[in-house]
Amino acid sequence: MRAAPATGFTLLEVLVALAIFATVAATVLTAAGRSLTNAARLEEKTLAGWIADNRITELQLQTPTPAPGRANDDLDYAGRRWELQSEIEATSEPEMRRVTVWVAPREQRGSRGALRDRAAASLTGFLAVRTAETEASDTGEGEPAAGEEGGNAGGTGAGAGSGGATGGSEGGAE
Repeated sequence: MRAAPATGFTLLEVLVALAIFATVAATVLTAAGRSLTNAARLEEKTLAGWIADNRITELQLQTPTPAPGRANDDLDYAGRRWELQSEIEATSEPEMRRVTVWVAPREQRGSRGALRDRAAASLTGFLAVRTAETEASDTGEGEPAAGEEGGNAGGTGAGAGSGGATGGSEGGAE
């Protein structure tokens, strides 16, 4: 009688299969890690954009409109600490001001550079220059304008608000 041929894998075949599996597993883990890093960065940029948008809206609602200059602030938002820098500048139009807001996560061990350089988001908008007198006329307080009736039944008041338009988003620092 003849002996049956041996079946199964040789040691060399098993080692080659194990090397292929290890290479594929390392590639998958690297891709997963990169995906998590990208998701965290996207979340940071989204939150920073919301903070910048909120800050511009706050400035647009202030009466009187803030004067040109810079302001730095710290904020707790979404369980994180953030740093903000707002810069208000005069424009060629006397009734408008440009505001730019930079937002960066607060560093645990001190800042590692200028806030503008490490900002997760920056946003530029415009403010309509308002004083207490223009605010009163925008809300319909005081004397009615010529040709208007005092009651304005069913209306929303004389002159809709002049809160200014938000500008487009500028790309944040990478």
